[in-house]
Amino acid sequence: MVVVVVVALAFGAAGALYTFLTPPAYDASTLIQIDPTEISTTQETSEVTAQEVATQSLVVDSAPVTQAVIDLLGLSTSVQDLQTRVTVEAVNDSRVLRVTAAWDSPDGAVTVADAFASEYLQYRDEERDARLAAIGSTGTPGDALAPAPGGQVLTPAATDGAPAGLPAAVTIALSALLGALVGIVLVYAGLVRRTRRPQPTRLAKRSDTASVDR
Repeated sequence: MVVVVVVALAFGAAGALYTFLTPPAYDASTLIQIDPTEISTTQETSEVTAQEVATQSLVVDSAPVTQAVIDLLGLSTSVQDLQTRVTVEAVNDSRVLRVTAAWDSPDGAVTVADAFASEYLQYRDEERDARLAAIGSTGTPGDALAPAPGGQVLTPAATDGAPAGLPAAVTIALSALLGALVGIVLVYAGLVRRTRRPQPTRLAKRSDTASVDR
């Protein structure tokens, strides 16, 4: 029991130290709807495929877009570090992307998420304009193409104001519980080693007794 309690307290203290030394992070999310960047003038609709949605989810936090966000907000961070703070995922099977930014303040998380949404849409529009310009210089093959917005922000970034992750009390409790489990394993392993230790045979015991009598 002493071993279990000591290990549990050590793990709990480590969890408390980690909680108090790690600055809180806040999440803010915004929704972006992807629209076709080109609309065929000879067809009623233009679809956005699932493959295009998957591709654009990678473009949102790509290096060019991330660098544009850094320049826009004047951040003193690298592209790689900022990319670790942003996650992009498709909402179910739709053409809607959820962009989530983690920051050390609620307002900062909202600002970064909104900046990624706006810079991504601008980057997408610039790609569309460059593609249409290339088509126009060589002649339009097949259906005529007309420029269209590449997407739109459905909901501005918002946060509930609560730090992301587990509360400090829960983290400490889980750490102590993990420590207790580790302590139990250590005690059990020690008992197994003791039971497996070779015991002296009767002959050896008799020899020892005889030598003592002599």
